[in-house]
Amino acid sequence: QKRKAFFQSLAKETCMRADKVIHIAGSKGKGSCVEHIAAALRTSNARVGIFTSPHLHTARERIKITTDLISKADLTRIGQMTLVQTYTESWPVFFDLFLAAAVRYFGERQVEYVVLETGIGGRYDSTNFLDNTKVGVITSISYDHMNVLGDTLPQIALQKAGIIKPGMHVFTPAT
Repeated sequence: QKRKAFFQSLAKETCMRADKVIHIAGSKGKGSCVEHIAAALRTSNARVGIFTSPHLHTARERIKITTDLISKADLTRIGQMTLVQTYTESWPVFFDLFLAAAVRYFGERQVEYVVLETGIGGRYDSTNFLDNTKVGVITSISYDHMNVLGDTLPQIALQKAGIIKPGMHVFTPAT
């Protein structure tokens, strides 16, 4: 709860609007889905903040605006602010620190949309901090992170479906 309250406060401080966030969960295809949605939004010249995980070559890949990675200078500056802000908390992990840096960076750069990819699951994922997100996508569900999400597909699907909010438009390939 402290983690969620921290991210909610940060979203408010940075003017992140839940109706401008697209939240992506699933077992496979999240990264591709994020890139397709961001590309579609860019066709209208929108400034799109993208948060993904994991990265391939540099951790800076996790935080982008349109197709530009966060600069080393901005990541260092915002990362240091985030470390100071969360220093006394017991919950921060690498993923949370990058998510906090992304939220702050997107606020500074006044992006119009944010596409957030969950880390593990959805229900208890750090990215699941906004209570009234309007658009969500759940990609295919398969056996992943079973030690955390459960050992059956229905248990895993329940965790992924945790991003769903009342009134949200949810898109999924499920039949």
